[in-house]
Amino acid sequence: MAYAKTLPIPAGTTAADPAEAILELTYGTIREVMVIIPPGHAGLTRIRILYHESQAFPRNPESYYYGDDTTIHFPCAYPIHSAPHELKLQGWAPDATLPHSIQVEVGLIEEAMVGPALAAFVPLPEGV
Repeated sequence: MAYAKTLPIPAGTTAADPAEAILELTYGTIREVMVIIPPGHAGLTRIRILYHESQAFPRNPESYYYGDDTTIHFPCAYPIHSAPHELKLQGWAPDATLPHSIQVEVGLIEEAMVGPALAAFVPLPEGV
């Protein structure tokens, strides 16, 4: 399933009090993430993605995504197995004079799809 959410970030928003939006998901595993930063941001807006108040993306703590007319797209295998099944988007732009928005899109394999896929797995013979 594909999920998407836009995070509006008012001008002057600080990291200490970031703009937030919730991206509701379901039980499953995130297989890909895309962060779309439209033209005009001039590298002034920042975004990070949390799961259960821990930073999920980017994986290195205290880091964030930023750019201008940039799409950050990567595969992953990030489990969403504990409720609430949601990601929190946090963004800030302390030096921006205009409001901005960043789009986050997530591809997730739902539990109903994971089970049958694993059931269809046939192990290789030993020694192969």
